[in-house]
Amino acid sequence: MPYADSERAKAASNKRKQAWRARTHDEKYGIGAGDQRGKQGTQPRGPNHPRWNDGRARTTQGYIRVQVGVGHALADQNGYAYEHALVWSQANGPIPTDRVVHHVNGDRADNRVENLRLVTHAEHAREHGARVLTDDEVRAVRERYAAGEDGTALAVVYGVPMQRVYRILRGETRRDAGGPMHAGSLRGNANRKLAGRIVDGVTHDGYPDVIRRLRGKG
Repeated sequence: MPYADSERAKAASNKRKQAWRARTHDEKYGIGAGDQRGKQGTQPRGPNHPRWNDGRARTTQGYIRVQVGVGHALADQNGYAYEHALVWSQANGPIPTDRVVHHVNGDRADNRVENLRLVTHAEHAREHGARVLTDDEVRAVRERYAAGEDGTALAVVYGVPMQRVYRILRGETRRDAGGPMHAGSLRGNANRKLAGRIVDGVTHDGYPDVIRRLRGKG
């Protein structure tokens, strides 16, 4: 018997369609087979795929990644590993967690073993012209943030990426440097009270007159 309420009729129709789809799916693939999309073997894979890259891919940063399978110790979740890490490991053994492989000539695609050198993270940052904070500076960043300063502004003051500052504040890096660390998300500096908006080093608690005039309020 049809429903007088069109919404109830539509919901009942959708429910019947879902039950029919589930029943025909079970009849075709078996009960509990799950989603079969992409599992029929009808799409070309590996060397037969038109976009096959022979298991190698270049990242946007210029590094070469090689397909090694998800079970490999150096692989990511997609089964790829950095070629320079593979070359170094095969020649010299596992890479210590406090070291990184550096390309001597600066060419990130040149993964000959003679072009690879093992360095500390700080040495690697200096090789690439990155600013490395001292332990005193790391403690100062944490103390100034705890006193109420903005993390993004501190990144500008110390000349480092803001992502690195927030990792320092959370204690994800440079824990041994000391200073107050903050657990949880620091997104938007939640629950922090700052005195107005800081623009060009000046604290502003309201809109400038020019903005109010543009809005027709003055």
